[in-house]
Parts: sequence; C-alpha cells; structure tokens
Amino acid sequence: MTGTSKRTPPPPEGLEGVTISSGDATFVVLSFPIVTGQVPAELTASEAAVVERVLSGMRTKAIAVARGVSERTVANQLQSAYRKLGVTSRAELAVRLR
Repeated sequence: MTGTSKRTPPPPEGLEGVTISSGDATFVVLSFPIVTGQVPAELTASEAAVVERVLSGMRTKAIAVARGVSERTVANQLQSAYRKLGVTSRAELAVRLR
C-alpha cells in the first residue's frame, strides 16, 4: 500500500450514544465528559482561552461573543492551536487533551 494512513484516535472515555427516531429518520447522539484544565503551555493566552471554551462545548459564534472578537478571529486562533497540538478537529482536540 502506497501513501500515508491517518491514525484514528481512540474514542474518549465515557463515550455514550443514544439513538433517536423521528419519522423516517434515525439519529445517533454521542456525548462524552467535558475536558477541563488541561490546556498545554505552548498555546498563547488567546489560543488557550478559545480551547478552554471549545472543550466546554461552546461553538465558534458563542466564543466570539463571549470574548468580544470576530468569529474569524476565533477560527484563526483555534486553527493555530490545532497546528501546535497536532490535531485537525474539535473531537481530536478533546481526545488529545483528556
């Protein structure tokens, strides 16, 4: 096999799923414990503030409002944190910092 394969991180401890049916649709809702207090020192204060809010479950728009900055600023700070931590998504971030 040629090329690189991407390693999928293990699911977080405490992962739970619930199946919900509505009409013809079926949904699976996953939840896991919120990770707090484990933000690495290599992040700037702004990146750490964004990461802490992401880990508490806040969306980009809510973080922007709470911090008094634009959504684009929050997205940029989050992407910078992803690069420093070697992750590509909120889910990977939670697993990495658990």
